[in-house]
Amino acid sequence: MDSQGALSVVCGRLARLGDGVYVLAPPGSGRRGLARCLAERGFKVFVPRGYGVEAAEEYRDVEDLARRLEGAGGLVFVVVSSSWEAVKLAASLPGRLKLVYLPALYEELVEGRRRGLAWVSHGGLCAAYEGRVVGGACEGLAPGLLSLPLEELEAGVEALEALRGSHTSLGEAALRLLLEAAGVISPFGGVAAAVKAIYDFFQGATRQRYGEVVGLLKFVEAAEKARAYVRRLEFEALVDSVALEWGMETGRFKILVEALGDPSLVDWLAHGRHVDSLGKFGKVYARYNAEELGVTDEYVVEAGVRQSLAKKVFVEKAGEVMRLLGSNRAVVLVGPRGVGKSTLAKYVAHTMLMQVQVDYVVIPEGPINVNELLTTAASLQRRVLLLFDVHPPSPARSTRRGSSLEPSRGRRSRLRRQLGLSILCLWRLS
Repeated sequence: MDSQGALSVVCGRLARLGDGVYVLAPPGSGRRGLARCLAERGFKVFVPRGYGVEAAEEYRDVEDLARRLEGAGGLVFVVVSSSWEAVKLAASLPGRLKLVYLPALYEELVEGRRRGLAWVSHGGLCAAYEGRVVGGACEGLAPGLLSLPLEELEAGVEALEALRGSHTSLGEAALRLLLEAAGVISPFGGVAAAVKAIYDFFQGATRQRYGEVVGLLKFVEAAEKARAYVRRLEFEALVDSVALEWGMETGRFKILVEALGDPSLVDWLAHGRHVDSLGKFGKVYARYNAEELGVTDEYVVEAGVRQSLAKKVFVEKAGEVMRLLGSNRAVVLVGPRGVGKSTLAKYVAHTMLMQVQVDYVVIPEGPINVNELLTTAASLQRRVLLLFDVHPPSPARSTRRGSSLEPSRGRRSRLRRQLGLSILCLWRLS
């Protein structure tokens, strides 16, 4: 049976219920179509302001709705914005309301391989409406999920369920910190304001509560993947289920996930853990401290004074170096002292950081085990550029300007052995 046919069948079943006030839940279960169908049949239907069902009565908020329902008689249907509001409404009118968990009604009407992936549950709703749930179950199939292509459905469900799973793995202190962060979010402020509020909150918390921030990383990394799905109408029922498990209104929860999953915030929160792991190999640079390299796309710092770069020359040379690095080569810049090897290398490092070609740049301050560093970077799932800036004890042999002479084969072999790398590109600057 297609979705329109299933909606028509469910509407008919609802119309045959006995008198009472029935809350239709959760979001993402075809409630707008059902509200329109029921209102057109002459039943009283309450919907949030701006819901878009002309024949229904609109209410301002849960408190306003509770007042209107106190004297309601006959068969009445209610649509609330989220399951969290459905719980609040039940507490406002204890024993007066009944719950229709719509996914349970769709269950027997739908067949196919997507059934397992489209399954949702809201245990908190059943607890709030104990003994007053039509059919007695708070689990079933979400029609919005059933409308998705299988591959997209699998990816979205996996991302959102990981967000739910991270709840149970958080330590008590980290969980408390996350809920405190949610408290600084205004549901009307938008994602950009939420990112700033959370950033400011965590920045103030890190000095004395660093361990708790690190404990949030699993949730934050899950949010980074889930943020692409929290606003998708097809996933509404699943998002609402996860939000209810967190004890949070769905709109606020969406903003929290989008804010915590913002790439800049993810990088900032993860930075402490990554620096701890990479710092033993040398000085670590990321996008937010890239200027400490002393080179930007506009100037180089020499003896504390900003000097403009010969931009065209540097851009051309840097582009070639980045192309070689992008093909998984190790690039060694050789040439006489003062020709600009260090400046070019740091310019490349800065550019690759700011263009998000790499996540970190590590500049060793002494001998290191390169293979160990590469293994560490792989375990962090971050792209790392390793930059050796080695000055020989005596001036390098000068060459004629424009010379294209390559270093000897013996020197190539020594460099490979010293760096422990098999793929090596030597590039002479003169």
